[in-house]
Amino acid sequence: MQLKLLNKPAVKTIHTEYGDIIDCVDFYKQPAFDHPLLKNHTFHYGMKPSTPFHVGARDQDSSNFTKPVSIGLKGGGCPIGTVPIRRITKEDLIRERLSSRTMSSDDNTPGAHYAVARTRSGSNKFLGAGAQEISLHNPHASGSQYSAAKIKIQNGPDSIEVGWRVDPSLYGDSQTRLFIRLDAGQSHCFNTRCPGFIIVRSDIPLDWAFHRISQPFGDIFFITAYIVKVKCFYLLRIFPILFVLSFFFLSQ
Repeated sequence: MQLKLLNKPAVKTIHTEYGDIIDCVDFYKQPAFDHPLLKNHTFHYGMKPSTPFHVGARDQDSSNFTKPVSIGLKGGGCPIGTVPIRRITKEDLIRERLSSRTMSSDDNTPGAHYAVARTRSGSNKFLGAGAQEISLHNPHASGSQYSAAKIKIQNGPDSIEVGWRVDPSLYGDSQTRLFIRLDAGQSHCFNTRCPGFIIVRSDIPLDWAFHRISQPFGDIFFITAYIVKVKCFYLLRIFPILFVLSFFFLSQ
């Protein structure tokens, strides 16, 4: 039953070189619009919500050593009016249930290592956060190990994060993949398995496996990520790509 809710009828199907099956789903039939809060939505295909942040020169230019990575499905992606969603299997759901229970950015499990930059707690209010350059890598991970680089905003126990992840226990492979994660109330999930995340691009799916990875003594490839609150929702953006809108409210 859950697979039928997640895997919507496809207008077109795309097979990637990494074995993923991408379904091109009608924009208005994507899983997000099954959420009760979005039943009477006024969103439309091709919408580009304005953002309160400024895109500086560094978002457009790169040095001789760092290069913004370009991503997208071959052939221009899905037809106009549809959005790409990676087809979910029964095995994907089983792996995610295990990951949702055992993986946390605040995990204190022996052997877990973190490098973190965070804002100080206080009376200041933040409407979002961003990471100018998140370099792409493919560290070795096996078994229940995973490695990730991400930007995260948190309010109490609730949080939204976006970045890349190498996670064999979640994806069943060792590719460096684009991901978003939500922890809010009873919801603890990744990517389009989280209701309320609206996809607004036709050529780049969540769970995307990056083709170009930084190499030692070679080019450094990176993505730029922002999470910004705009009115009643959160905008998650990977420059220069507008990705998803989240209608989950973090605790006040």
